[in-house]
Amino acid sequence: MASVIPAAVCRKARAAIAFAAVAALCVCLGSGQVAARVDATAQQAQATQAPTEGELRVCSYCHGAGGRSVSPIFPRLAGQRADYIEDQLKAFRDHKRADPDAYGYMWGMAERLSDGAIHDLAAYYAAQPPAHGKPADATTMAAGRRIYRHGVADTVLPCMACHGAAAEGAGTTPRLAGQHRLALLRQLAFFAANMRNHGLMNQETMHLTHRQLQDVSAYLAAQSGGKGGAAARAGPVTRVQVEAAARVCSSCHGFGGSHVAPAFAFPRLAGQQKQYLVAQLKAFRDHKRADPRARTYMWAMAGNLDDAMIARLAAYYAAQKPLPGFAQEASDVAAGKRIYQQGIRDKIPPCATCHGGKAQGAGTRPRLAGQRRLSLQRQLAYFAANARSGGLMHRESRQLTDEQITDLAAYLAAQ
Repeated sequence: MASVIPAAVCRKARAAIAFAAVAALCVCLGSGQVAARVDATAQQAQATQAPTEGELRVCSYCHGAGGRSVSPIFPRLAGQRADYIEDQLKAFRDHKRADPDAYGYMWGMAERLSDGAIHDLAAYYAAQPPAHGKPADATTMAAGRRIYRHGVADTVLPCMACHGAAAEGAGTTPRLAGQHRLALLRQLAFFAANMRNHGLMNQETMHLTHRQLQDVSAYLAAQSGGKGGAAARAGPVTRVQVEAAARVCSSCHGFGGSHVAPAFAFPRLAGQQKQYLVAQLKAFRDHKRADPRARTYMWAMAGNLDDAMIARLAAYYAAQKPLPGFAQEASDVAAGKRIYQQGIRDKIPPCATCHGGKAQGAGTRPRLAGQRRLSLQRQLAYFAANARSGGLMHRESRQLTDEQITDLAAYLAAQ
């Protein structure tokens, strides 16, 4: 049961808004990243800038000393990601986040916060040691763990794809480990009911039953893994760090990049060209690739990847053995083969000119052999509509009919 806040305390909190206080940061399940980039300013910020005593006192009324809330309805801020806290506080202040807890608590509390005050508060709470989780019964946690790590077949992606193997979060994707079960459940319900606007989270949570929402909340509330939000990776990238990042990538792309859930049609990465992977990850990170799938999934996932981690991940997947293609309708394959090998007279040259006789790719030109048909069709359609930038690919793909795109994708998927 939530604790009751005395009226006198509430009046004192309102009077102290001038101190730019923060309260009631409700946990978010947003988009995510696979690894943290070195942030040399995070620890400097906490050492040289700190919220005032008044600001922290007001925060503590709901979130507890040091952000270690004891009331189950208010999320814990200790160890939360600094970028996430900044993002949410600005959304509260600017009335861009409008779920019931946001306008009920935070619109008024955040309305006078300057960007500097927001930054300082975020740095302070990110630097605090995260709270330990509180285990629930074993059956419930096991069910929640399955959803978090494996999703729900053909309907819900694994949560760890965005929030990390230990639910530690990264960048603007929040830490969920050790949050209060009730706070988590409330926010998941807001997403499911579309009261809180986030395209990917609305889509994922609407496919979960109330029982499943309870299970995943219980599992996350029991976790204590991962470092605090101010932690930064130092030194060269290690094998362990690469394997941990690849484990998160596997949520969508399959272990070793070899398998992916058909319903989501994420591309296979095993055996892909290293230079292509490097180029695409940097394009995701720097928001230079802006097709719908890039925006929805990969901008946040790659947002905190540094060049060293990108290079190691690309090398890891390029070294994996690619799997053979999928059986397709023979007539589609034959029609697609003609386009790939011969092109279309007076319209497009053979695809093999750039991607190789066996569609193996080279350099920054991707391997297409054995990719999923739906994934290939989607990307060709993006190029044709100029939703994915690429001068040559835009010119070539817009000359193809929908049927020709289907045939070409079928041929490549069968290789």
